[in-house]
Order: sequence, then C-alpha cells, then structure tokens
Amino acid sequence: MDTSKKKRWLKNPKDIFFGWWLTLAGGVLCLWAFAYFAYGFSALLKPLSKELGFSRAATSVAASLARFEGGLDAPITGYLSDRHGPRIIMMVGIFLAGLALILMYYVNSLWSFYLIWSFVGSLGVNISLGMPLDVAITNWFVKKRGTAMSIRWLFSGLSGVIGLPVVAWLIVTFGWRTACLIGGLVMWIVGLPLVYFFIRSRRPEYYGLFPDGAIIETENEEDAIQAGID
Repeated sequence: MDTSKKKRWLKNPKDIFFGWWLTLAGGVLCLWAFAYFAYGFSALLKPLSKELGFSRAATSVAASLARFEGGLDAPITGYLSDRHGPRIIMMVGIFLAGLALILMYYVNSLWSFYLIWSFVGSLGVNISLGMPLDVAITNWFVKKRGTAMSIRWLFSGLSGVIGLPVVAWLIVTFGWRTACLIGGLVMWIVGLPLVYFFIRSRRPEYYGLFPDGAIIETENEEDAIQAGID
C-alpha cells in the first residue's frame, strides 16, 4: 500500500462517526439488560423465593439454566448474524428480553419461572447483546475496534454499579413484580428504538462511509479498506 494513501486516511473533523453512536446505543442496552439478567438476579432472589415459597437452591437453578442455554444458542446466533445481519437478530432479542421481564409479573410457579427467566429471557439477552452486538461494532471499526469494544464492555460493567442500584430501588419501592414489569417496558420503549435507529446490519462502506469515520482520497474501495488495516 502506497504511504501517501495511508497519510490521506484522515478523521472526518465535521461529524461524529456513526459507529460511535452504534457503540453507545449498544452500551446503553447492555447497561439496562444486564442490570436485570446478570447483576439484578441477586436482588430478585430473596423477595421472589420468599413470596412464591421456593427454596434458595431451586431459585438459583434458574441462573445456571440461563448460562447453559446461552452456550447452546451461540453457534446459531452467530450464523444468523452473518446471514441476516445483526440488527434484525437484536430486535428479536430485545423484544424477547422485554417480554420475559413483563411475563415475570405473572409468575406463580417454579416451572413458569424457569421457562420465562432461563429460556425466554436468557435467549433474548444472548441473541441481542452477545454475538450480534459484537458483530455490529466490529463491522464499523478497524483501527479503533479495541476502543469501541472496550466502551461496550465498560457499559456492561457499569451495569453493576449504576443499573443494579436502580433495580434494587424499584424492588424495594414497588415490589419485584412491578420492578420486572418496568424493566420490560423500558426494554421495549427505549431498547427497540435504539436498535432500530442506531444498529446497522451492513458495513459502513454500504452507506458511503469508511471504517473508523475516516475519509480517503481514492476511488478504489479496496484500497480504502486496506488503508485502515495496514
């Protein structure tokens, strides 16, 4: 690759690269969803098991089943993300995650709890905020891919610092059923529009952009992509 072409690989000073908005939207989704399905499970455990008469051990099994289910659907999710793009997969996942939280309002038996939390909820989170989100982010970055992924995981970690206290406050204030209902509605009302408007299934070249928000003075798209890799 000619050195002069590399030097013309410049950051666009006028606009914020859309890939950063995509990353931020994915981070916000992780912050809220993991506040329930990862960190929030510990806050739900005691009031849920007490009201429904489940033992702590039986209630804890739901978390193990959720992790097991996540391992099973990962290969299928990866294949579908490659074939259809991450956005449609994430839309389905966010819908299922929100649906699971809403259905938690009506849980009254151990089997329904396992079905809703460990299958529907886990499936929703895994196919929205697992492989498809990683694919969506990596599609838009080359040189700054590590930075973008670190932002995504920063929000995931902040879920335990910011999201969990919110979930705990909702449980204490309104009860665990209403807390789950609110969480599901937020997933739908906020999460679905975030995916629709900010997640893209195609690479930036399809939209007339280049990875990392760069511009290059060449009409050869292969040279432009290679410049970002080199």
